[in-house]
Amino acid sequence: MELAETDWGTVVQRRVRTEPADRGGWRIFHTYGLSLAYLKPAVSSLIKGPGATGWFGWYDSPVMQERIQTWFDAPDGARQKALADDIN
Repeated sequence: MELAETDWGTVVQRRVRTEPADRGGWRIFHTYGLSLAYLKPAVSSLIKGPGATGWFGWYDSPVMQERIQTWFDAPDGARQKALADDIN
């Protein structure tokens, strides 16, 4: 495995590649964002799990998608909080 320190422009170009790491793809990259972007399941692109249409890495989780839909359908804030705890 290779640790490649790089600038953001290179990360943006490389993160779209789906090839294995030995052919120019990648396995993981570290970044950060504002906590507000991840506060609620409705706005967190990192936990939804939509596969090829999602965040780079293309995490696919039908179970997580179902849990998030249940969160959307919750009748009140208390139920949403309980479901968000389950999602986390």
